[in-house]
Amino acid sequence: MKLRKYVMFGGVLMSLLMGGFGAASASSHHALKNSCSTGCVKEYRLPPADDGPFGVTAGPDGRVWFSHGSTIGSITASRRVRIYSLPTTGPSVGWLTLDRKRHGVWFAERATNKIGFIKPNNSVNEYTIPSMGGANCPANPAGGTSSVPHGIVLKGRYVWFTEQCGDKIGRLGPDGKIREYPTSTGAGPQGLALGPDGNLWFTERYANAVGKITPSGKLTEYPLAAGVAPQRIVGDRRDGDVWFTELHGDAIGRITPSGHIKLFPLPAGAEPVGITVGRKGDIWFVDFGNNAIGHMTMSGRFLKEYPLPFPSSFALQIAWGPDHTLWVSQNATNSLARLKP
Repeated sequence: MKLRKYVMFGGVLMSLLMGGFGAASASSHHALKNSCSTGCVKEYRLPPADDGPFGVTAGPDGRVWFSHGSTIGSITASRRVRIYSLPTTGPSVGWLTLDRKRHGVWFAERATNKIGFIKPNNSVNEYTIPSMGGANCPANPAGGTSSVPHGIVLKGRYVWFTEQCGDKIGRLGPDGKIREYPTSTGAGPQGLALGPDGNLWFTERYANAVGKITPSGKLTEYPLAAGVAPQRIVGDRRDGDVWFTELHGDAIGRITPSGHIKLFPLPAGAEPVGITVGRKGDIWFVDFGNNAIGHMTMSGRFLKEYPLPFPSSFALQIAWGPDHTLWVSQNATNSLARLKP
């Protein structure tokens, strides 16, 4: 896969976008490519920014929200884009998670070591993570290093998150205080999901394992094969299990609450990243290596791939929008892809 120049940021590849810093508060999307009703992909170019989109989620206001370098954006049903500025300079926003009860979106500031919350009126709260990253972690503009917060999940009144470079699982309470639980050294916790069993499940990218942490903080780790680099993870109540992607294993994995793991191979070079569960209990994922959206059943039967129109799009995250369509962040092409299955 031919890509533009990239650098490693806390184990996550980040594009070096040359120029185009900043964005207008609102603008129309660029022309669509591959216009159709169902079964194909439309793409929406975004305003210039210091990095392309990373996280994507359904918003509290009928829009789809996405992280966009130092900013956060949303796109309406009429395909108009709005960009929200943040108080902290250079946050490198990553993961996004919808909070319906609080009518807003939680986000991870990977470079500046914070967890944030934003509402559609652009009111923002930020919470600094107590621990910094180690000596090999990226520098925090405010000083020290960043623990690189990544996955974010809500459980009750608490906000849970992974610290990829800090080797911890964090929990933000309603009082604004953060408690941290250490994983094994060098684990690199990344993806995070609420399991049907009520526990928090996460991937350990560098330790090649899946972890489980109870609400009280008891941690268990389940090893995978060496070098598979597990990425994102999602739970589903219909089968009671948790599903995850293996970037270098070219597979989708399923783990039961008791820790039994089964792998489902994908086409060679798939390198799956983002993953989500459909309304029919099916699995949708980002096929990073083949620049496509993949689809499979929960029994592991591979169904189909939907090619992304722009080559080398560096697709990362996938989420359901409020209009029952799938949205994918495309970092290298500064765009969002939309699939109506």
